[in-house]
Amino acid sequence: AGGYSHPLFALLRVFHVPPAAGLNVLMLLAALSAGAAFYFVFDGARRRVWAVVLAALSIAQAEAYVSFLFKNEIGLLLLLLGIGSLLRRKYWRVAVVAVTLLLLHRTTFVIFTLSLFVYVACIYVSKRRRKYVGWVLFAIIGIPLLSRSVWLPWAQAALGSPNQAVYEGIFLYAQNFWLLSLPLLILGAAGLRSMVMKKQNLFLIVYLATCLVWVLCRLPFYNRVLLYL
Repeated sequence: AGGYSHPLFALLRVFHVPPAAGLNVLMLLAALSAGAAFYFVFDGARRRVWAVVLAALSIAQAEAYVSFLFKNEIGLLLLLLGIGSLLRRKYWRVAVVAVTLLLLHRTTFVIFTLSLFVYVACIYVSKRRRKYVGWVLFAIIGIPLLSRSVWLPWAQAALGSPNQAVYEGIFLYAQNFWLLSLPLLILGAAGLRSMVMKKQNLFLIVYLATCLVWVLCRLPFYNRVLLYL
């Protein structure tokens, strides 16, 4: 259930903090924590500083704060902690993050676990038939994207909401996001190219591809998934 009855507000009730005031404080702390979490995803001081700077300049982050997307910010914070743990091979932390996301924010949970599934599939294939990794990525990500005109109408009908705005996720429209974020996207594309060329951080590549497919296929709450790009 949403509203002030959500378990996230239990601590506020213990200390008799007014819900509205508490929400303002929690939202500020969640936004600051999510921004700081970008620092711990990467290794190397330069990468970490650039990650925090780009996050601070992100129009999506600003819009999430202004729109009081509290649970999305919590989801983003946990998502970043999960990614950082996976890159450092702290798998028990990854499991804890996944369970916590399942309890607190299911959309982020689906994005995270779907990315993990694709990542594990790529690792499994690479250990046996390294040359087929590209084909596995294409089969899992490329085929659904290219064939979306076939399966997407049925999926939207099955998962859709009578309120189209609720289905899309009330947030920045995708076209506005791409336009306003263009400078940051160019810098991000340069970093992505570097990771691909150096064959580093396969999970980050898979994760970005998963988010892009989700948005381009207009799956539930796709506008809010822009926050995770």
